[in-house]
Amino acid sequence: MLRTRHPIVVWLLLWPTLGFYAFYWLRTTMLDINTLARREEFAVRRLVWFFAGYLAVFLVLFLLTDLQRREAFAERQMPSMGLFMVCFILAVGWNVAFIRLLFRVVKVIRTLQVDRFGRASISPLVIVLMVFIYFIAIPSVQAEMNKLIRSET
Repeated sequence: MLRTRHPIVVWLLLWPTLGFYAFYWLRTTMLDINTLARREEFAVRRLVWFFAGYLAVFLVLFLLTDLQRREAFAERQMPSMGLFMVCFILAVGWNVAFIRLLFRVVKVIRTLQVDRFGRASISPLVIVLMVFIYFIAIPSVQAEMNKLIRSET
């Protein structure tokens, strides 16, 4: 079911949920895009399983790192950096995967805009840069999705 969301509400929900709302939002946005495009642009179920598995591995390693750190500090020793570095690399990979997926989402939105309106008002590169400015990319993409959804009804 297509429904518009207020961009500011979407942005505000990112903060108390520590960013996890972004993945729910991305999932619903990809489902909406599949509906608007009338074809499967995104294999949403596969992407959800990928991110859930990635998160599970990251959380287990993060907890192991925290446990190792606590034990090292209790014995007044320097903790090992190995697990920390693995967690750091996984965290960077998580962000890269999210940004790449957001880039794909914006490219499809751009294609849909050109099909419906004859021009596109969204740029994938600008949106990727906006991710690094307090995640303002997400409400911007939501505003563009709202335009597409309104044109459908």
